[in-house]
Amino acid sequence: MSTSYRNIGLYDKAINLCKQCLKINPKIIQPMYTLGSIYNFTEEYDKAIKYCKKALEINPDSVITLNRLATILTDMGDIDEAKLICNKALEIDPYFKNGWSTLGYVYNNNKEYDKVIEVCERVLNIDPKHLSSLNEMGFAYFGMKKYEKAIEYIEIALDINPNHVPACYYLGKIYLDMKNYEMALKMCDRVLDINPNYRKVLDLYNEIKSKIII
Repeated sequence: MSTSYRNIGLYDKAINLCKQCLKINPKIIQPMYTLGSIYNFTEEYDKAIKYCKKALEINPDSVITLNRLATILTDMGDIDEAKLICNKALEIDPYFKNGWSTLGYVYNNNKEYDKVIEVCERVLNIDPKHLSSLNEMGFAYFGMKKYEKAIEYIEIALDINPNHVPACYYLGKIYLDMKNYEMALKMCDRVLDINPNYRKVLDLYNEIKSKIII
């Protein structure tokens, strides 16, 4: 339930629910790494890191927690540490699909697009419907200015899940770069209908508006 609240932007409710769970059982790690994810969304990185580290004190081999931590570190700009954390998770579980796609996310944020394609193709060869890998592939091709290929991958993700927020956000960024402001705004509106508090999309929306000459 806390994840559902997070996904629609009800962060306070999600945080309260996680903390209630921890009062009942302070040793359960799921609310901890979920809090890490929520605080990453709200850009409260110190809190995000704190809860992930608490979870890892209890279970150092939790690949889900390591994955969340790598995402947070990437969003903070600590690419080298994020790579180390991703590789640690994949050493524990080489078949962890989200671990590979998160490594793709790290590479995308460092503009290592060939590496994104390499790691995400590993996943898509096994699971062609893996949303995170489709998104990262699309964003890698966007970084390479191969717009048609980028849109192709993102639209596959949206065919699978029309409400997948990261795919809508990525597609909005692609359309912005293509100067198709109408479609870029439509993608932002689509995200904000699902999660009106998604900060990255609010920033993107303002950026698009600043490009439109009235």
